[in-house]
Amino acid sequence: MQKLRNFAIVFLLITNPLLHAQSPNYASQIKKDFSFFLRSGENLIRTPFKENSNFWRNTALTLATATALSFTDNSVRNFMLQNQTETNDNIFSVDKFYGNLYSAGFAVFVYGYGLLSDNAKIRKTGLQAITAVFYAGIAVTAIKSIVGRHRPFLNDGNKKFSPFSFNDDFLSFPSGHATIAFALSTVMANSYDNFSWKFFWYSLAGLTATARLYHDRHWISDVFTGAVLGYSIARVTIKETTEKNSFLYIMPNSVVLLISL
Repeated sequence: MQKLRNFAIVFLLITNPLLHAQSPNYASQIKKDFSFFLRSGENLIRTPFKENSNFWRNTALTLATATALSFTDNSVRNFMLQNQTETNDNIFSVDKFYGNLYSAGFAVFVYGYGLLSDNAKIRKTGLQAITAVFYAGIAVTAIKSIVGRHRPFLNDGNKKFSPFSFNDDFLSFPSGHATIAFALSTVMANSYDNFSWKFFWYSLAGLTATARLYHDRHWISDVFTGAVLGYSIARVTIKETTEKNSFLYIMPNSVVLLISL
């Protein structure tokens, strides 16, 4: 719960200067983008209940795969613990700056740069990144607290749970770093149709997820589920941006009609 509060505080602090931009053009654009942000959250909530939605099928498939992977939890953990070297320490230090609040800051930076430079493509990418990272953070924090799976380093085994817990030691499933990393990387990879570009972002997300195993913070079934969760939320966010819809939102001192093209 503390992590979620910290995430929200940092998010608001970073975005506050943009929200109070003096330029009328900036203010108008931010209102429209904020409407998209709200609409995306609403759409994510409605997704499980939509007709022809694959949500439940995909959820069942993800949980079935995570369950199958859980049989390898201990062997993967042992492999990671047996390969602790100085070189690997440096390689897997990636989770210190990716898949966490720094990722949220990066998303806001991309949006701010696109806004201030009047670059619609970059602004759109930043908006998608902020939206995906924010809602992915909320979703993974809620699931972690409900499930209450014990982290590997506690040596309680991979079947130990303390549901409805806010103790960080019991917030193993799913991996928050993997969720945020894949949410951000999916958006960034989608922003440019180039193999090397996509390979870089997905590799960075994969390396971050592996780092959580290396540091004995998560089981492999945790990082797999987190990766799927982050990817899925990002795809919904991207789809929301590309669909042609019009929405009416009542904002403070104004009414905004947003048409997404």
